[in-house]
Amino acid sequence: MEEKDLKKLTDAIDQKIESVEKLVNDKAGAEALTKMQTELSEKIEALSLVDDKPIADYIKEVQDHANTLEEKIKEITQKGQTKDRHPEEQLDEFLSADDWKHAVKERKEGGRPHVKVLTVASDLTAGTTTPVIMPSREPGVEFAPRADTPIYNLVQKGTTNSNKVSWIERTLGDETPGAAAKAESSAFGESDALWTEVEANIIKLTDAFRATNEILEDTEFVRSEIMAMLSTNIPHLRETEILAGTNSATSFNGLLTAATSFSLPTGVNTVTAPNNIDVLRAAVTQCMIGYNGSSAYTKGYVPNAIVLNPVDAHNIGSIKDANENYVLPMYLSANGKVIDGIPVIVSTDMTVGSFLVADVSAAKYYVKRGLQVKFWDQYDTDPMYDYVLFTATERGCLKVSNIAAYGLVTGTFAAGIVALTA
Repeated sequence: MEEKDLKKLTDAIDQKIESVEKLVNDKAGAEALTKMQTELSEKIEALSLVDDKPIADYIKEVQDHANTLEEKIKEITQKGQTKDRHPEEQLDEFLSADDWKHAVKERKEGGRPHVKVLTVASDLTAGTTTPVIMPSREPGVEFAPRADTPIYNLVQKGTTNSNKVSWIERTLGDETPGAAAKAESSAFGESDALWTEVEANIIKLTDAFRATNEILEDTEFVRSEIMAMLSTNIPHLRETEILAGTNSATSFNGLLTAATSFSLPTGVNTVTAPNNIDVLRAAVTQCMIGYNGSSAYTKGYVPNAIVLNPVDAHNIGSIKDANENYVLPMYLSANGKVIDGIPVIVSTDMTVGSFLVADVSAAKYYVKRGLQVKFWDQYDTDPMYDYVLFTATERGCLKVSNIAAYGLVTGTFAAGIVALTA
């Protein structure tokens, strides 16, 4: 190899080394540097073919540069590994280093380091009221449980497109049955009766709730909570009205209002020390007899519900004899939920100490307007205050005919026990 060729080769190697140093300074990737190292090695091998003696000096110089390049590659590789390590690993390494331990030792005073201890009260609280650490909140909203509507579920259902429901019923006390067996050429027996039109007005059940637009926007669950609340309030008002409505212009003729008062049926024997179960069984008998006025052909009702306050339902299952043994008559189910085959329904709308034995299907609920929930933002002065008004309505009426009242028997246990006592 001629000297000029050798010079070109060494100049090229020097350029490569300079490029490598620039890459090192620029923190280039280890992969690119490794490739350049391979190219340098190939050129060094080419130099070894020259027999001229002075070339050994150039080879040594090039080899020194190659060694330098290899050290730089290792350095960059190590830096890259440190960069990719998890911060916790690097922190552990830093805290365990001798320099850090020495610094902590130097800054001790009175046996306590100057390193500040983080506390929730002083370091993780923004201001005086808003914590940086947010509380863990369970999903949903807690509220008092809503009772079922078992009475509504039992009554018959209907619809109407009028503002009232009317029906024709045979007037009680005005029926004179005259059916009779006659001999040939004898006059027929003759019955007499009077029919009357009766009606029930449609009543509107209502509820409303106001809220600001701010709370609806800032607290996402409020709107759905209001809608859910109104959607349950109306059905429970309807349940109360069906059971205990006072038969006024704004109230249904409820089952308790329409019901016949308990009276010991003729022929039912009195007993010694009667209890609440005895009273209920006598009321069931009264319901099954029904209206037994002037007509000998009428029959009674088959009750399908005994409605009690939860307290009375509990006490029925707690009856004991003189030896403190629980009394479980054959006509009472083991859990006290069925008496004489009739299910016991609990309702907080019933007064403690009272009962209703009923063929609830004798009543019928007519719907004029199903449950509707709406919201309004232009009511009265609400726009001035950025209010939203939510409303819920339902329109309907309860039909309980005069004769159906005999399928409903109500009274108090105290009065019933007096009537049954021998």
